[in-house]
Amino acid sequence: MPNLNRGLASVNAAFDEGRFHTQRFIKVNTTQPPTSSFSDWGATVGQPTAHARVGTPLVFVPLTGAGNNAIYFPPIPSGSKRYLASGTFRSDGTAATSIIIGDLLGYYPLLDGDSIATQTLDNTLTLPRYADGVGVIASLVGNVSPTANTGAAMVTYIDSNDVTCVTSFRTINSTIQGSIINAASTLTATTGCLGMPAATNSVGKGVKRVVDITYTTSPGGIQAIYLWKPLATVVFNGDTLLSREKDFFIHNGMAAPIILDGAYLNFFAQGTNANGQRYYGDLTFIWT
Repeated sequence: MPNLNRGLASVNAAFDEGRFHTQRFIKVNTTQPPTSSFSDWGATVGQPTAHARVGTPLVFVPLTGAGNNAIYFPPIPSGSKRYLASGTFRSDGTAATSIIIGDLLGYYPLLDGDSIATQTLDNTLTLPRYADGVGVIASLVGNVSPTANTGAAMVTYIDSNDVTCVTSFRTINSTIQGSIINAASTLTATTGCLGMPAATNSVGKGVKRVVDITYTTSPGGIQAIYLWKPLATVVFNGDTLLSREKDFFIHNGMAAPIILDGAYLNFFAQGTNANGQRYYGDLTFIWT
């Protein structure tokens, strides 16, 4: 973060000297997930463009932000650091919504939710950022076709300390594409391991890669596993006449999130409107 001995001076200097960029976004007809879960706004149309999160079954697909495939930010000089300084969120709907801004590092597509055989994942390609896995979480996401039943699964993954971990969790029945459908782990079979949390920005160690998944109770449908790094949170109160504004320096104790080159910035949201609604606004980045 900027030199705290200077307080907000370094932040103000970035704006005074033109070292900032404001980028708009709009997501139309966002789908709302089951209660207590989150959905991936990347599956809905707007700016950034929609992305289906598909590929070769079980093969990890790393993601790098470029152009309009994620929230855009410009390149910065070598040696500088980029921060998410602030954001404005608006909506024409009245659903109160919790929003997580995250760096989506990649995903394992097209998991077979009808199979109870162990599905071994291909990690030929690795994390494009946060290679140590610290702070990275894994989420099971409804993808392509919906889950038909409440299921359960065992997942093997390698954590940020290179320890092989096994965790079990139940799945949430959802017809919404892009919904995070794993509930918080019911069991972490390996002592000291992270488990597979529901969407949260409070994590312990982190996940480097996922080795395999075995459905012990088949949920049906097609799923994907996301690897992503939560960066910031915002709450929209559902008032269509007011914008929700957040300064990530002032409201986060000067700990604004650092945005790495190539970050694939994405929104994950939890709301109460089953029919979805439109969200739009902007994010401002600075570099020091």
